[in-house]
Amino acid sequence: MLSRTSKASALLLTAAVLAVTACSGDGTGGGESAEDDSAFPTRACGAVVDVSGSADGGRVVERASEWIAEFLDPASSSGSRCDRLVITVAIHNSEALTCDPVELEIAVSGANSRAQNASWERNRQETGFVPVEEGETPSGPGVDAWEELRACGVRMIEERSNQDNKLHSDVLGALRKLGDLMDDGLDGGRIAVVSDGEHNAETHFGELDLGSAESRAEEIERLREEGLLPDLSGAEVVFYGLGSGLEASWTSSEVTRLKDFWEEVSLAAGATAVDDASAAE
Repeated sequence: MLSRTSKASALLLTAAVLAVTACSGDGTGGGESAEDDSAFPTRACGAVVDVSGSADGGRVVERASEWIAEFLDPASSSGSRCDRLVITVAIHNSEALTCDPVELEIAVSGANSRAQNASWERNRQETGFVPVEEGETPSGPGVDAWEELRACGVRMIEERSNQDNKLHSDVLGALRKLGDLMDDGLDGGRIAVVSDGEHNAETHFGELDLGSAESRAEEIERLREEGLLPDLSGAEVVFYGLGSGLEASWTSSEVTRLKDFWEEVSLAAGATAVDDASAAE
């Protein structure tokens, strides 16, 4: 069971167990034995969604449900085989967030890849995190819980905005908080980060020469020395929305260097792999 669950924050969704064998037409054909479950391992997953721009018409957060649906789809290029998912948000000071996270437990079973994919699809339909046609709105208990979390995060930002109108998003703090929310930390998990990557609270890009690998390395070392790097040891990280909406004020080269920086930060924090799903769009 995930940490810090409560009736208000934990959403337990259990899909029907699909018992599929070679005798019942599991896709392996004839009398062939079914594939072993161990060939299709599951993992704990997490998601950080940057809502810091929501109060002034944020761009990336509007696609969060769509990207989470993609993240949960094992058939997509950036998809994951998740048996648990925890969602938290990045605000101006993410570790001070008092909003309850979204916590989903996903029951997945099946003797082969076809059965497991059917089980994941059932779970996605039940949570509501499924692709929709343009103009349609995703719906379901998981999506509803996410919208409540988003609204709570935006309220905290608006309350602070009355005192400081130059707030930045704290993505690194949200990743640190996500590690605390998961029983075993992020080790071995897969993490989705939904953010344009700009204006991070703990990294001042206006003063940083992103085009210089040396400058980026010095900034990462500063973050390490100040204890600001999250512990991503053993985790895989997938970014959605990096550089989105920055075309008017950033050159394509600057956006590329911004993406390089986030990849370098993730690897320095211990991530085993970093994927920019935005690049596939």
